[in-house]
Amino acid sequence: MKVLMFSSDPKLREEGSGVSERMRKYEKALGELKIILLDRARGRFLRFLKGYFEAKNLLKKERHDVISAQEPEHWFLAWLLSRKFSVPWQMQIHTDIMSPYFVKHSVFNFFRRMLAKFLIPRASCVRVVS
Repeated sequence: MKVLMFSSDPKLREEGSGVSERMRKYEKALGELKIILLDRARGRFLRFLKGYFEAKNLLKKERHDVISAQEPEHWFLAWLLSRKFSVPWQMQIHTDIMSPYFVKHSVFNFFRRMLAKFLIPRASCVRVVS
């Protein structure tokens, strides 16, 4: 199975970190795992544009079985690419995005919740991580 994943965890770059080791195990179990890293080192806003085009070029070259995204901003990219390339996408939810406390924490979370309400029904599958 070929999986394209969006992540923003800078620990992916650290050899031997728990995150990089976990991704290595995922790749072994899945067959092939390509990760588009959208960390802040690529710029606060440009990282999304760069990530979109990096993923688009990768999907043009080779077909993937699923696109996986774990943050609301990444969900939107996965949804766009899913529509463009007819590839199912997996939404990972790592917090209680519908909690009133989530929205009170940050003004950005208000928009993340709106994005979630739009994208949850459009996801091919949802993986809830607790």
